[in-house]
Amino acid sequence: MWFGTQDGLNRYDGYEFRVFRHNVADSASLGANWIWSIREDSSGHIWVSTFGGGLSRFDRDTEKFTTFKNNVNDPKSISHNTVWDFIEHPKGTFWVATNNGLNRLYLKKNKTSHKIIDARFEYIFHDSTNNNIFRIIKARGDFLWLTAPFGLYRFEISTNKFTFYDLTPNTHIFDRYLGSASPTNPNHLWISSGSGLFRFNTQTKEVKLFSDYEQDDKKRIINNRIVSVLEDKDSVLWVGTATQLSLIYPSGKTVQIKKDPYNPNSLGDDYISSIYQDRNGLVWLGTRGGIDYYRPLAQKFKHVHHQANNPNSLSSSSIISLTEDSFGDLWIGTNDGLDRYNPRTEKYDHYFENRSESTAGPSSSYILSVLEDSEKNIWIGTRGGGVCRWNRKTGKFKNYVDRNLPGISTGVVLNIIEDWNNNIWLGTNGAGLHLYDRANDTFVPIPWNIKNPTNEMNDLSVFALFIDSKKNFFVGTAAGGVNVFNPEERTFLHLVNDPKNKSSLSNNRVISFIETKSGAIWVGTAQGLNKMTVDEDKTGVAKYTFRQYLASDGLPNEVIYGILEDDLGYLWVSTNNGIAKIDVSEEDIKVQNFTVDDGLQNSEFNQNALKDSRGLMYFGGINGYNVFDPLTIKLNGHRPPVRLTHLKILDKEVLPSPQPGAILQKSITETKKIILPWKANVFSLEFSALDLTTPEKNQYAYKMDGFDKDWIYSGTRRYVTYTNLDAGDYIFRVKASNNDGAWNEEGTALEISITPPPWKTWWAYALYLLIFSGLIGGYIRFKINEKDKELETFARIERAKSEERDRVRKKASVDFHDEAGNLITKIALFVELTKRKLTDKTEAMAYLEKIEENTKQLSGGMRDFIWALDPGKDNLMETLSRLEDFGNSMFEYSEINFRVLGLRKGFQDKNLAIDDRRSILLIFKEAMNNCLKYSRASEVYLKIVLQGQLLKIELSDNGAGFDLKETSAGYGLQNMRNRAKKIGAELTIFSLIKSGTKVLLSLNLEKKNGA
Repeated sequence: MWFGTQDGLNRYDGYEFRVFRHNVADSASLGANWIWSIREDSSGHIWVSTFGGGLSRFDRDTEKFTTFKNNVNDPKSISHNTVWDFIEHPKGTFWVATNNGLNRLYLKKNKTSHKIIDARFEYIFHDSTNNNIFRIIKARGDFLWLTAPFGLYRFEISTNKFTFYDLTPNTHIFDRYLGSASPTNPNHLWISSGSGLFRFNTQTKEVKLFSDYEQDDKKRIINNRIVSVLEDKDSVLWVGTATQLSLIYPSGKTVQIKKDPYNPNSLGDDYISSIYQDRNGLVWLGTRGGIDYYRPLAQKFKHVHHQANNPNSLSSSSIISLTEDSFGDLWIGTNDGLDRYNPRTEKYDHYFENRSESTAGPSSSYILSVLEDSEKNIWIGTRGGGVCRWNRKTGKFKNYVDRNLPGISTGVVLNIIEDWNNNIWLGTNGAGLHLYDRANDTFVPIPWNIKNPTNEMNDLSVFALFIDSKKNFFVGTAAGGVNVFNPEERTFLHLVNDPKNKSSLSNNRVISFIETKSGAIWVGTAQGLNKMTVDEDKTGVAKYTFRQYLASDGLPNEVIYGILEDDLGYLWVSTNNGIAKIDVSEEDIKVQNFTVDDGLQNSEFNQNALKDSRGLMYFGGINGYNVFDPLTIKLNGHRPPVRLTHLKILDKEVLPSPQPGAILQKSITETKKIILPWKANVFSLEFSALDLTTPEKNQYAYKMDGFDKDWIYSGTRRYVTYTNLDAGDYIFRVKASNNDGAWNEEGTALEISITPPPWKTWWAYALYLLIFSGLIGGYIRFKINEKDKELETFARIERAKSEERDRVRKKASVDFHDEAGNLITKIALFVELTKRKLTDKTEAMAYLEKIEENTKQLSGGMRDFIWALDPGKDNLMETLSRLEDFGNSMFEYSEINFRVLGLRKGFQDKNLAIDDRRSILLIFKEAMNNCLKYSRASEVYLKIVLQGQLLKIELSDNGAGFDLKETSAGYGLQNMRNRAKKIGAELTIFSLIKSGTKVLLSLNLEKKNGA
């Protein structure tokens, strides 16, 4: 992102700003620091319009500016040094708006370097009094629309003709009209002014004014001084004024947004000087207080919180309980009052403890639990005030407090539930369960001093109550795990954690329960999420087992506060580190985590969750609650481009330089290859993913080909340092994901060559050899003189033998080709003639077809044998080239894309024996045949790697794969293994169902040559 200010040009990559300013001592710096507009041309260069400093062009490669200023002695220079706007339309045609009118810019560039050789401006006069051009707007056809001090001009490019449109007839007040085009209606222009917002129809010339004269507040723009305007991709109009931001929706509804000093996520300032929407949908606001940006894909969750000085808001931001009543009202328990929210009127009613009139409010303002019973009354559990009931008919509270009701032995009621018999149960902190006695309007404690202590509650602090669809009653305790309660017998079965048993409950502090549509029961604890399985034997005794899910399974945190299920079967859980969406369709869960950057009220939540009648989900926490429709949560699918941003050597930044031998001739962002001297043995690279939705959540992975074996996933760390790399050629690769985990697997790459130190260069080794040769030269010359004749004779004999062998092989291959080839051709011809003569389709035809098929196979085998016999083919390059030709011919007419990787000229120097060449050829022909017949692949790669004397040839595909256990005994694979063993090579075959197949042959050429 590029930002123009009154103090320079700023480039932002999501992590840091780089500022470019005017420098009087540097002619290649920005023309002036006060910037009016920024544009990018079709070549990727940035054009900057300045106040008094002319027009500047930023070259991405050199990171230098070329500035064009007015020269009174040059009529071909720009007409004025105050430049308001710049635009390219159509491609290659440049227009400049200045303080005294319109200029057309003609550029002449070097065809190779694309550097500007010459620039010429043509001034196009239009009006002596209305001559300023503030904004240039692209239009359909051969037109431009220009905003001026008194209205709007249409400029016809082909004729240089201007047509003026007065937006405020008979007013003629000077105003700095600005404008933008509608992305959804090509006929609409939006013009901002000090008299309101104008919508101009370029076809009908109709003008519509939006101003503060509207009577309806919901359709009114509060301030007529319109500073900026943008219509976004969803047709929402963003109107920046001198006092606030207005959003005008396609329905006509207008929302006014102002800075809220109590909300850190509100506007930074009410003066909106500019508005821009980037490619990823983010809307950027330039204000007098800095830069704000709206992230629609990041703000996934609506956040409701307490607003100071606003009585129609939550009474407190610490949300402890939530429930929806039968009338659609939301009851919210906070640590400072009970709130009743009506979503139809968007109004809140607040209830607080009232000691002077107990029926006017709850028994305590610290609300821990809320329940609507079958009679539509609301039960409220409190801290310090026991339980109370709100009567819907009377609107009065009845308080059951411990000092007046001996049956409640604690004032802390954590949970309330109603069973299938309409019994009301309370879960308390330290006093166990209590049952409401309707006849006596009191609460009765469930005795825990029973005859069989093994069946009593093992913990009297009740953190969760839950009844499933089969009327099983579960009590979650603070330290006793799950107590399965039998209300009739008043007995408890204890399900607790056993550290030695992974099928037991993960932790004894139980916080939440849910039963999903599939009938599965999930239990949230202070250390993990558990899936409960209930098995009943023939005696009817249930056996409970658990599948534990922890942070190692992808959970953002192991404290599970609230659990909800959406209509698609996904679980949503709140934790101490955000909210997670969990796919539980398979044993191994898949987790999508959301954080404060996605709009959550805080990382920390409280023990509550609600799914209302509309399918909306509510999770409360320490800073309000989040409400959202889980089916409309949109993830950011933008796969971000990745750029290298910094190269440092010995922790010092390397900047581009035109000097010969400079490491960077271009900016690192535009560089594809660098050569590092051997002294640069400690260097680092920094990189950035260009997705600014939530850049701090972008993830990275990098790999140095030639050094790193696998990708290194660095999380949010976006730099890497290498030390003491050996001299050689490498490729540094980096890829990244956005905030929602969408990866750009292609990423970017940088070729790196590291030169050797002087004592390891070729000329150094030549010098070493020369010195060594000088020291032993006399001895060698003496021995050479003695053995010269003997060696010469021996060499002559060996040369003759070798030449004779090659001649015999060459002649044999030619003779065999001619004779055997002719015979095979005749056989094929005779078979074909016989088939034509044979009218009766008897068994003879089948035999002839078999003869024909075997003849074809014999012909192919013979060609391979003759090729292997030819001494001119005794090198690695010929072998691999024949494999490449075979693969190309085989896959040419299939849907498989066949590619050969790693083939290079140096392979010509590696000799192979005839048996080695023939075996390699037959092994991979067999593998390619199998791939074509069975793999159903779309990509097949033949990769050759020569590491020293170790030759590796790999054929891989992305096809269906197969089970090696079932197929390994087949004749084809066994034959391939036998051929490899015969030449002393290692053949490895990898394959998995649906994961492709890989055939890897490893052959040590050094051992072969030594042998």
